Amino acid sequence: MYAFSGFQATNLMFYHFHDITALFPLILIGMERIMADPSDRKPLVFAVFINALANYYFFVVEAVFTILYFVFRSVSKEKGIRCFLRDAANCFLCSAWGVAMAAIVFLPSVIYVLHSPRANSSFHLSDLIGDMKWTLFVLRGLLLPADKAVSQACIILNNWQSAAAYLPFAGMALCLAYMKKERNWLTGMICALLVVSFSPLLSSGFILFTENTLRWWFALVLMMALASAKVIDHSESYNVGWMAVGYALAVLAFCLIIYFVPYNETTPTLVYAPKRLAVFAGLAVLGVGLILWLLKTNKLCSGRMLLLASVCAVLTTGTTLYLYWSSVGDGTSREMIELGTKLETIEDQYRYDLTNNQLMLTGNGSGMTVFSSTISQGEREFDSLFGYYSHTHSMNKNLIRGLPELFGAKFTVTMDSDGQNQVIEIGNHEENWFVTEKPACPIGFAVDHYIVRERLMDIENEKKGVVLLHAAVIRPEDEGMISGICTAIDPETIDFEEDVSAVAVKISNENAVCDFRRDSRGFRCRSDFSKQKLVYFSIPDEGGWTATIDGQKQDIIPSAGMMLLVVPEGKHDIEFTYVTPGYKAGIVISATAWLLFIVWLAAGRLFGTTGLRGRSRRH
Repeated sequence: MYAFSGFQATNLMFYHFHDITALFPLILIGMERIMADPSDRKPLVFAVFINALANYYFFVVEAVFTILYFVFRSVSKEKGIRCFLRDAANCFLCSAWGVAMAAIVFLPSVIYVLHSPRANSSFHLSDLIGDMKWTLFVLRGLLLPADKAVSQACIILNNWQSAAAYLPFAGMALCLAYMKKERNWLTGMICALLVVSFSPLLSSGFILFTENTLRWWFALVLMMALASAKVIDHSESYNVGWMAVGYALAVLAFCLIIYFVPYNETTPTLVYAPKRLAVFAGLAVLGVGLILWLLKTNKLCSGRMLLLASVCAVLTTGTTLYLYWSSVGDGTSREMIELGTKLETIEDQYRYDLTNNQLMLTGNGSGMTVFSSTISQGEREFDSLFGYYSHTHSMNKNLIRGLPELFGAKFTVTMDSDGQNQVIEIGNHEENWFVTEKPACPIGFAVDHYIVRERLMDIENEKKGVVLLHAAVIRPEDEGMISGICTAIDPETIDFEEDVSAVAVKISNENAVCDFRRDSRGFRCRSDFSKQKLVYFSIPDEGGWTATIDGQKQDIIPSAGMMLLVVPEGKHDIEFTYVTPGYKAGIVISATAWLLFIVWLAAGRLFGTTGLRGRSRRH
């Protein structure tokens, strides 16, 4: 039920979510073992390590949830405050050790994300109670099988919050039967999680109040599956029939309400795809019908439930998979992905004029604009020159005249190469695509002028791209460093009607660095200028770059998220190497933590430290 729940189905397009849901129960198992035997610590250490290594975002969710889980479980055991504090200290130290073992990935990830505006907490008491649409949205996720996130059948058309908690075959029927009878920690925890789900503010607490999302629902699903499994094992002890009927009636009532009751004066219904909603409701009611049939025939047992739940998982997950697959339409997205895999780097010094992730990220074709949950800080700073801000997109450089040329967008991908300078031809299914070229600046080139950021911001957005082709933007405090190398430009002297392609050709011919090469460590090039120059590199400055000229370290001058370097006259070798901030420290921390963990394991083998085997001997 957990493996094929609605949470997994709605996240079929986010394959890395499934790693987390598969590994997460290991943490709870490790905590249970510590609470049963305080000396049995190793499983929790390793479970925390593997989860922290797999995904830093979800690890935060897991940490918040496991604190709640520990409190509910400890209170249920009634061990007293001393045992509670001992187990809490044990779990905390083991968790810290596990995080240290994963520091090689976890530390640099956290450092990077902390620079993103998405990491800023936002605590507003007005969000404590959700509005009617949010309440219906949560109910839909609890009652019905999962829908595709990109286009949902009801309530909210496009939503990526993973709001789906349907258990195959049973839905909430068995969980409700458990909660009606049992008054224990599990019932209390499920109730608490359900209350949190209906509050946008409390729900955002699982992501440290940075954003309102239900991507923590995999933990709720696990608790619901646990309660359902307990009912299956002892079905004769629970009032399953009435709860199943009640759940089916709730499904039908929900569908009728959202379909026939107007949401407001301008929204007569919250149903966008009635037929799809009917399919979801039918699948939910079908599961209830099968439960009632098993009850009537006295066949409600784990074996038959496993078989029917598996069949139901094929129907529910298969339906969602079909919806995702059919949303591709005529196959254009698949063709774009295949085309992207065939794009190669033609010249390291230039990029493709692409803004499509499917084309840029599947092969070796570098573009100019991306969609990403963590946009680079350097690119975000450059976009701010034009007043552009997005959590997940960098600015489309094609919207500003001069920017495609500035960022080296020399190559284009088209189906019609007539009148263009064709470079290569790519066959893709029955269609032929062509890579053509156009004038563009190289990634690295010398500039003769500069403009202070504040002065640039006084210029209209439509003209800023042309200005940046003629001058590098700098901070006021860096003006003294470069004033003797290049001069401040007066925007009034720029011919804004001039062909930007001609400007790019001139820069390429006269000011480009040569032998530009990229690799996994960074990039390198050579210079041969007749006098000292200020060289502009249209590569985002992420804070981990080190620049050298002939092996000697040089200062990198910030340029609105990009990089500038003062280069002496004559022939020189320039090299930029990148090391992710926190990566080296993470290596040291992880190596130390792993060494101690291995010593701990060896000591247990040599001296028979108590643990699982020791507990078996005692009992």
